[in-house]
Amino acid sequence: MLLDEINKISEKIEQLADSEDLEFQFSTGQFPITCVFTKKPDNQMSMIEHELIAGGQLVFIFDEEMQVAIKDDFKINDDKLNALKNSCKKLHYTFLQIYFKNNKEKENLDD
Repeated sequence: MLLDEINKISEKIEQLADSEDLEFQFSTGQFPITCVFTKKPDNQMSMIEHELIAGGQLVFIFDEEMQVAIKDDFKINDDKLNALKNSCKKLHYTFLQIYFKNNKEKENLDD
């Protein structure tokens, strides 16, 4: 059930990101957990060219408090920003539920 929920939320975020021509990355391998949005590279550009003129980043940082970092020249309208933020908060919360559920199940197996 939780895996279905996290997949549904991820798909919604991907659709929102695609509508704004953004790439999305959910980083859970270390603390703090982050949701990072960057502009998709133009097919006509090399990856090096894209890195040089990329249009910034939008980063939701789930530290002790949620923080938003906007780097370089990233622009997005307020409604899309709020939709991405709310969806990322749901994704983070669902991830934590899965993480703690898995840890609890592991503890029970070790007992």
